[in-house]
Amino acid sequence: RVWLGVRPEKVRLAAAGEPVPAGWNSVEAVVTDSCYAGVSTEYLLRAPWGQELSVFSANAHVGGLVSPGTAVTARWLPENSFVLDRPTGPDGEPARPAADPLRAAS
Repeated sequence: RVWLGVRPEKVRLAAAGEPVPAGWNSVEAVVTDSCYAGVSTEYLLRAPWGQELSVFSANAHVGGLVSPGTAVTARWLPENSFVLDRPTGPDGEPARPAADPLRAAS
């Protein structure tokens, strides 16, 4: 009944199926796009419910870019999460996810 938000730079990507550290939150997703931006790479991920998520990954680690079509696990520490009110429709039910939930709520 609420939106869960996580700052994109606080999310870490791991190979799909890799164990999630104890106490971390996670969601399985598929990389849909990537954009190298010098010190970081922005990844767009398609979540199982169809919404696209944005993740920024610092380019200071060993390893290459993650290619579109790759299944990954996005994981983050709970303290990096925040909650936003989720608007309701005329029937009183929570609104369905939009491409940009913050714009939809304003």
